[in-house]
Amino acid sequence: MTDPSKIMAMKFLLKYAISLMMSPQTTRPVAVPIVTLKMIQFSIDHGMSPVSPIGFTYFGHHVATLGYVDEGCRYINIARKFLDKIGSKEFAGEVITTGAQLLHFVSPVQVTLEFYAEGYSVAMAGGDMHGAMANSGYHVLISFWCGTKLFMCREHYFRTRRLMEQHGHINFLAHAIQFEKNIQMLMGIKDGQDETSMSNAMTAKVDENLQNANQNETISFISRRCIYSSCFENMTI
Repeated sequence: MTDPSKIMAMKFLLKYAISLMMSPQTTRPVAVPIVTLKMIQFSIDHGMSPVSPIGFTYFGHHVATLGYVDEGCRYINIARKFLDKIGSKEFAGEVITTGAQLLHFVSPVQVTLEFYAEGYSVAMAGGDMHGAMANSGYHVLISFWCGTKLFMCREHYFRTRRLMEQHGHINFLAHAIQFEKNIQMLMGIKDGQDETSMSNAMTAKVDENLQNANQNETISFISRRCIYSSCFENMTI
């Protein structure tokens, strides 16, 4: 796919799909498969674009939710192959981390765990900090459930949390706070005894930012959904 207008149309469809998924209370998640299927059809008709792999990934997830897990995983594997063929790293981190969450159902977690390490490296190489932090966060979480020694989980978690703090990703930090408490509890460390734990000031900042974000979330998602929906209904692609 080389036509700039068609590449932009694919990016628009991706934004629309994300806006439908992010807030089920105010949007229409049932429409997501329609949009992602449109991305697949558009890729088949006009050629692959850097956005195509994430379209296959999202659609694979929705196929799996209908009970066809093996079929959904086929779309995930197709998306991963397209990553290598296209050579674009723009959405590679998200493709890997989102796809790995489904591949857990058909592969040992020890195998899929390495996907997150791969996704982190690819996302960092492509300048995708959001994808890098998502992969790193999932790597810590799955390592924990794989039975990795707690002190190793704690060290990896600390590096991940510092990355989140440096780039100000409050949503990731909100999840990190609870995970940190779980590790401390299992290791027998009480609050205030761990020198590497998140400071009270940072914890308060996370809470404050989340409260402010929640106040504007509904208006933001409704506005974007209306814009995307209006454009989607008038698209001729």
